[in-house]
Amino acid sequence: MSKNIILEVKNLRKSFGGFVAIDDISFSLEESQILGFLGPNGAGKSTTIYCLLGLIDPDFGQIKIFGKDIKKARSEILKQVSYASAEFSLPWNLKLWECLVVFGKIYELKNINKRIDELLEIFEISHLKNKHIRELSFGQRARGNLCKAFLNNPKLLLLDEPMASMDPDIVDKGITMIKQIQKEEKITILYTSHNMWEIEEVASNVIFLNHGKIIAQGSPLELTQKVLKGGADEPNLRDVFIHLSRHQDEF
Repeated sequence: MSKNIILEVKNLRKSFGGFVAIDDISFSLEESQILGFLGPNGAGKSTTIYCLLGLIDPDFGQIKIFGKDIKKARSEILKQVSYASAEFSLPWNLKLWECLVVFGKIYELKNINKRIDELLEIFEISHLKNKHIRELSFGQRARGNLCKAFLNNPKLLLLDEPMASMDPDIVDKGITMIKQIQKEEKITILYTSHNMWEIEEVASNVIFLNHGKIIAQGSPLELTQKVLKGGADEPNLRDVFIHLSRHQDEF
């Protein structure tokens, strides 16, 4: 039995002046799937995410989330969507718990404090709840952003380099926590990262962008075998990434 389609993108295109950031891409995302969204800097990943959030209007194409057009039902859709990026800045003058309360109220959540305490514990930053954002390290703020991202029990979560600048131990813990919450709450995730190990750990399918175009897609193992032309038993997205970045014309 096929799963519900949570996200559907058709023929999406976006340019800025003479620069084409997204060049006629189409893809879909099934319920509870984690999709790795990969590519070098400037490939169009973040621009695509901003279009999915309705922050940028595409020049052409259609985006449907939960079967509804983002242009026509943006407010309704975004109540069930969340976003996290290590580059997203929480208000520096607020304490961590105050920031999360504000976002909880924006989402009109019930039992806000209970949900906040649960997430702070999961991401191992309960001891930081009364710290001002300006007092937190980059990695601690990134974990705070992940708490914010899961706050509204989203059906669709967009993660754009969520664990950049975290140390390897925290990244490992973060991946475990994300997988745990995703499985328990059946969240559909679009996940970008330049850490290929992260994607190998979480994603069932991968799309590779370059110059705004989708040039390869498949499971991490399928891509490894196809791109590196061998009978690999384990995924190797690091070498796939390097090869596709340097030899796009082959695909």
